Amino acid sequence: MDGIDRKIGGLLQENGRASSGEVAEAVGLSVSSANDRVRRLVAQGVVTGWYAVLDRDAVGASLC
Repeated sequence: MDGIDRKIGGLLQENGRASSGEVAEAVGLSVSSANDRVRRLVAQGVVTGWYAVLDRDAVGASLC
């Protein structure tokens, strides 16, 4: 992993729904290069999944 991969990882941790264009712009790469890096990070097991975090109150689980 280099500095660009770390930036991509940080961005995806903050916003897993970031578009390819947003990722590319944030790290100064073309969209295709950024996509290649994201795919590689997933293939290498660096990115282990994509998650949604639910608001406990909104789903009625505030006491859990």
